[in-house]
Amino acid sequence: MDLQLAQFANTSAEIKQILGVEAGEKLLSEALYWVNMGSNDFLDNYFAPFSPIGNLSSEQVNALVLGTYEQQLTVTLDYDSSTSPHV
Repeated sequence: MDLQLAQFANTSAEIKQILGVEAGEKLLSEALYWVNMGSNDFLDNYFAPFSPIGNLSSEQVNALVLGTYEQQLTVTLDYDSSTSPHV
């Protein structure tokens, strides 16, 4: 998801460059954003042979995955402070 967030930042900057900052921010603030975390984000990392987190307990893996996901969501909101999430 880190790569997807970087691509979002680039696309947002391009939108603002093409439309102008004010119009771009308006468009981005009215957009609906979808963030999805699939089971493979958890299971593939936990059960994969030779996984760097394979020696962690399920509680530690949960904390790691959820902590990373929380950071990624925070980064998403920080890309454009005028954009608020639609829940």
